[in-house]
Amino acid sequence: VFALECEALLAGDNPFHIKPYVMKITPTSARVAWVSQGKVPAGSVTVGDDATAHAPEVAELPDTICRLHSVVLEGLQPGTAYEYRASCGGQSLQGSFKTAPAGPAPFAFCVIGDTQSYNPGLQPLLDDMARENAEVIVHVGDITDRGNMWGEWKASFFDPGWCYLQKAVFAPAYGNHDGGPYFPRLLGLSPFWYSFDYGDAHFIILD
Repeated sequence: VFALECEALLAGDNPFHIKPYVMKITPTSARVAWVSQGKVPAGSVTVGDDATAHAPEVAELPDTICRLHSVVLEGLQPGTAYEYRASCGGQSLQGSFKTAPAGPAPFAFCVIGDTQSYNPGLQPLLDDMARENAEVIVHVGDITDRGNMWGEWKASFFDPGWCYLQKAVFAPAYGNHDGGPYFPRLLGLSPFWYSFDYGDAHFIILD
């Protein structure tokens, strides 16, 4: 992890140090976030065919040279698949998500846990999850091995998980390995217990 973090620092300014991911879904809203490294502009997010550029809130991440960009998209239609484009520092990345249905409707979700201490043997499972085209990914905790180490988040979770994070809503639980300043900031969760509806299912996420 230290070697990977040094490589990332040597690479210099990076608009998408952590690629975009989607959280906090409702029938009419969603939160898109990503992390930049170094001195890059705040960027924007556009959704579907709408040319409106949504400006993110930008916050410094402690003990790093990185910043969190976060956009809450509102006024969306229930049960609708959306493509979005995040633009930052002259680069852009695309992703997709589906808003929660307003009432009963079939949907697919995946559950995973203990992605800590990532090794390549886990990647085929992550790739299989991506092929399931699930609307929601629930993570039951221990996203990283040492949540207080900044490099763990990119190396152990966000980079390997980009295959499914780019097209599903992420709903994580807080694990005992995830302590430190980054879990609440990256995932916008404080306190660490919450619930949400998706169609006629009610998800309860506990600390």
